[in-house]
Formats: sequence, structure tokens, C-alpha cells
Amino acid sequence: MPLQVYELFVAEFAVCFNKSISRAKTVFDVSLLAVSVTLALTLFGDVLSFNWSTIWYSSFHNIGMGTLVTTAINSLLIALMGKFLDLCFDNSARFKKLEAVLKRN
Repeated sequence: MPLQVYELFVAEFAVCFNKSISRAKTVFDVSLLAVSVTLALTLFGDVLSFNWSTIWYSSFHNIGMGTLVTTAINSLLIALMGKFLDLCFDNSARFKKLEAVLKRN
């Protein structure tokens, strides 16, 4: 499957700041969550009317417990699955000449 813009951005962010992909993904996910919460509070302004004790089964403008948990553990699960897949599959290049040409550009 082709890489999505989000994945390419996280990969370039990791290279630019010399961080691991997992760390860059965590930073990016948390920053997007912060932006989402800020926009929800700014645009709707009903933070006082929401019953925060119901966040376990309800949501605040589609920011619920699932969003919070996914933000917290998503990059960890992706890193663990990547390590597992690296153990199971060989990811070396099949076409050495093509790899050399692509690395030159």
C-alpha cells in the first residue's frame, strides 16, 4: 500500500529532528490531539456544560476515551508490530541495481 501524507510527514519530521519514527509519531499525535481539543474549546465554547464524568462512554465533540487511549498507545503498538514484522520477513532489496539508482537521486 502506498504511504499516506501523514506517514511521510512523520518520517521527514523524524529525520529533520534526528528522532526515532516512534517518538516522532507520538509527538505528532499528541500535538494533533492538543490542537483538536483547543479548536473544540475555542469554536464551541461549551466546556462548562459538558459533564466530564461521562467521558468514559460519551465524547466531547468526538474527542472521547477512545481518542485519548489511541493517542497514548498507537505509536507504541506500531513500533512493536514493526519489530515483529522485521523478525518475520526479509526486507532486503530484490533489485540491487534499482536500489542503487534510487539512492543516487
